[in-house]
Amino acid sequence: MHTIGRGDVDAVILAGGRARRLGGRDKGALVFEGRTLVSRALAAVSAAGNSVVVGNPAPASVPSGVRVVREEPVFSGPASAVMAGIDALAEAGSTATWVFVLACDAVRSAELTGALLVGAERHPESDGVVPVDGESRRQMLVGLYRVAALRAARDRIGDVADISMKRLVEPLALVDLPAGPDASEDVDTPEQARALGIELPPVPTVLPPALLTPSVADARRAAHALGAARPTLTLRLPIESAAGLTLADDVAAATAVPAFNNSAMDGWAVAGPGPWRLGEPIHAGDDIDESPLEPGRAHHIMTGAEVPPGTWAVVRLEDGVVETTASGERELSLRSGHGAPREGHHIRPQGEEAAPGEVVLRRGQVLTPPRLGLAAACGLDEIAVRRAPTVDLVVVGDEVVATGPSGDGKVRDALTPQLVPLIEGVGARSNGVRRVGDVAEDIRASIDRSSADLVVVTGGTSMGTADHTRAVLDAMGARLVIDGISTRPGRPALVAVLERGTLVICLPGNPLAAMLAALVLLQPMVEGMLGRPASGLAAVRLAVEVPNPRPGSLLVPCRIAENGSAEPTGWSDSGMVRGLALADTVAVVPPGGVTRDALVDVLPLIWSRKDSV
Repeated sequence: MHTIGRGDVDAVILAGGRARRLGGRDKGALVFEGRTLVSRALAAVSAAGNSVVVGNPAPASVPSGVRVVREEPVFSGPASAVMAGIDALAEAGSTATWVFVLACDAVRSAELTGALLVGAERHPESDGVVPVDGESRRQMLVGLYRVAALRAARDRIGDVADISMKRLVEPLALVDLPAGPDASEDVDTPEQARALGIELPPVPTVLPPALLTPSVADARRAAHALGAARPTLTLRLPIESAAGLTLADDVAAATAVPAFNNSAMDGWAVAGPGPWRLGEPIHAGDDIDESPLEPGRAHHIMTGAEVPPGTWAVVRLEDGVVETTASGERELSLRSGHGAPREGHHIRPQGEEAAPGEVVLRRGQVLTPPRLGLAAACGLDEIAVRRAPTVDLVVVGDEVVATGPSGDGKVRDALTPQLVPLIEGVGARSNGVRRVGDVAEDIRASIDRSSADLVVVTGGTSMGTADHTRAVLDAMGARLVIDGISTRPGRPALVAVLERGTLVICLPGNPLAAMLAALVLLQPMVEGMLGRPASGLAAVRLAVEVPNPRPGSLLVPCRIAENGSAEPTGWSDSGMVRGLALADTVAVVPPGGVTRDALVDVLPLIWSRKDSV
C-alpha cells in the first residue's frame, strides 16, 4: 500500500464567517465538545503539512499563525473557496500532491480524515476519496483530493465562481468511503446546533462604531452592515411573482433534475448491438412500460421522452435507417460509416443537473429569469424572498419647487426625479415624496410620521443657519453612524439610526453632491437589508490625468470611450446635473490625483448600459 507522508498532503479549511441562518454568529467560533469548530477542523487534519483557512471568520476563532484568505469574488461559493485555498497554498510554496478539503462545521471530521487518508493510500490511482452518508450522498466538502485533479477540473470549467462543489469534482475519479450518518452532521441552523449540544452565544451586534468622514470604501461597508443588521421580512410568493426579488433562504431541489432518464434527441432508444427490431414509438409525456428494453430491440423516441429501463443509448434520426425485413418486421440499422453508439450517448441521466435535496440557489441571490426557471425545474411552486425595503423621501428646502422653471429665487427640484428611480433600481420601494421647508419642526414631523424601513432626507445637512437636519436627528435621540464622507462632491452626508430602529440617510441639497453621496450609501445599505452581498467596485482606466490636490476622494462623472477608457464629462460642480446625465460611471480619484492611463475604482450606475467597466 502506498504511504502518504506529511509533506504529501495539505489542508483547506472552509470557514465562511458570520452565518445568516445562525443569526449572524460566526460558525468557526462555535464550541463543540470543548473546542471551537475551526480548531477542531485544524486538529482533524493534523496529518497535513500546511493548512489555510478560507472565508471571513472572526479573528478570535482562528489560531494565531494560520493563514486566512478569501475567495474571489467574495460569496462566490464553495468551489471558488476551495480553489482560493489551493492557490494560497501554492503561493506559500507547497508541493503537496493531496489536499484535505474540510468545512469547519462538519463536526465529526476528526473521525473521518484518518479513514480518508487510508482510502487514498489504498487507491493511489484515484483523484480523491469522499465520505458517503447514510443516504448514499457524497459529502464533497469533507474529502481528500489530488491537487492536480482539482486544478485540471478548474481549467476545464474556466471560471468557478458560483458553481457547486459537485460540478467541480463530478468528472474526477473518486473513491466513496462509507461513513454512515455522522458524515453529514453539520451546523447550519439553531436547531442543528441544539441537537449537537452547541450553545449559541448571544447574537453579536453588527452596528459599526460612529465614523467621522470615512473613505468611500469604509462608508459603503458601514452602510451595508447597518442594512444587514435590519433585514426585511420574508415572504413566500409563487415563483412567477418573484422576478427581481432576493432569495431569503437557500433553494433545494424537490426532485431530481431531470426527474427521469430522457432522450436528448429525436431518434431511437436502443439496447444491445444492432440491428434492432422496432417496437411502439415513445412520445414525450408517455407513461412508459417499466419492463427493461431487451437487447436487439428499439423504440422510436422523441426529445424529452423517458427512455425505457435497459436503454443503452439513443441513436439520432440522421444516424439510423429503418427498413422492412422479409418477415414484415421493421428494423433499425446504422447508416454506413457510423460506429456502434457508446453507452449513455444522447441520454440525459436522471439528476444530471441536480439531485433531490441539493441546494441549487443561495440566499441573497437576485431571482433572475433563468434562476426562476431553475427553481421551477426543481419542482418548486413557491419561493421565500425578502420584502423590498420601503423608503420615504423627504425633500427639505424653502426654495425648492416641484414643477415649472427656476426663477424668482425658486429652484426646480432636479433631485427627486433622480432619487426615486435610484431607490427603485437598487431593490427598494419608494413610498413617495414629502416636501418641507427649512423648519426643524416640519423636518422632524416628516421623519416621525414615516413607517418606512429607511428615510432619505435631502438638504439641511451642512452647518448653515438654515440647516436643521443634524439638530433634528440629535433632538430625536438618533445615533449618528456616518458623519460626512471623505469625498467631494458629497461630503456633508449623514447616516443615523433612530431609537425605533429606522435607518436615515441624509444627503446634501445640491443635486450632484446628493446623487454621488446616494451612490456611495444607498445601494450597499439596501443590499444589506435584502441579505445580498455588498456590490464591489469595478475599475476603469482613465483617458486623462485628473488632479486632486485636496484631502479625500474626488468623485468624477465619466463617459466610457470606444477604447474602454473613462473620460470626465465635465459639469461636475456639486450643484450641477449635466455631468452625471452624460456619465456611464463615476471615477473615485484618490488624494493626490492620478495620471493618464491609471486604474481607478468606479461607482456602479444602475442606469448605465456600459456596466462591463
